[in-house]
Formats: sequence, C-alpha cells, structure tokens
Amino acid sequence: MKKLLFVLMLAFLISCSDSTTDPVDKTATKVTVEDLTTQPGFETYETSYNTYIPDTDYVDSLMSVYKSSDDQFYFYLKMDCQCNATTKLFPRMMKTLDAAGINHENINLYIMLDESYSYPEKDFITVTDLPQLFVKHGSVVLDLTSTPDSVSVESILYKSLK
Repeated sequence: MKKLLFVLMLAFLISCSDSTTDPVDKTATKVTVEDLTTQPGFETYETSYNTYIPDTDYVDSLMSVYKSSDDQFYFYLKMDCQCNATTKLFPRMMKTLDAAGINHENINLYIMLDESYSYPEKDFITVTDLPQLFVKHGSVVLDLTSTPDSVSVESILYKSLK
C-alpha cells in the first residue's frame, strides 16, 4: 500500500510540474553607455573612463578623419568580464570617442553571455570571443580587441579611420 501511495504521489508531482520551459533568448542586448554603467560587472567603467586622459593631438586627428556616414563602432561585451578589453580598453576608447565628439548613434554596444548570441551585424562581423571591439570604416571592419596597453588607443582609432 505504501508503495502504491508513493507511486501515486510521484505521478501527481510530475503531472503538476511545469514540463515546458521557455527557450533562452540568445539575442544580444543593445544598451547605451548609461545603461551599461548600471549593469553588474561594469562597476569599474566610470573610474577607468574618468581617469583616462586621451592624447589631444590624436583626438584632433581623429576628428579630422571621422565620417559619421561611413564610420561605426561595435562593442560586444560580456557581463562580469574583468579582462583588459573590458576594464581598460573599452573605457579608454569611449573616452577618446567622446573627446573627439563622435556621435553615440555611431557607437553600438551589446551585452552577450557568449559568442553564440545573435546580433544584427552577423553578415559583416564575426564575434569569436567576448569582449570584442570593432570599428567599421566604409566597408572595412577591423577588430581592435587585442590592442596592447603599450599602444595608444587614440593612435589605433585614428589609423583605423584613416
């Protein structure tokens, strides 16, 4: 009898459980810089941004080669990533782009949990690791993620748009 009661109770519990699960939305979330600074994992952004001082010569040069109709910036970021590209390179690039007066409409920020997420630029950008930082100048797309600390962000941005 105990066995039958156990089987019936188990059957009842199974029948009451939610057997349908919502599929995980694997679409990158487009965010603004303001949105990003409130996300967990980006606590260091404002400090890195505020303490970086871009080279004004390169900022002026960047302003002279930037074409708002041709140039776009794409940043694919992973929450809670404490790597160099997220904690140093990305805030430095944003500070430089802001100093050069680059319109934020030309800066595309996405949060993804992994590289398998879909994003609108898949036809011309391939995200293979997170984070990844790209600049698109006309039809040319350059991956700037591996920029070492010893190279100035301003010079890399300038050369990518030249």
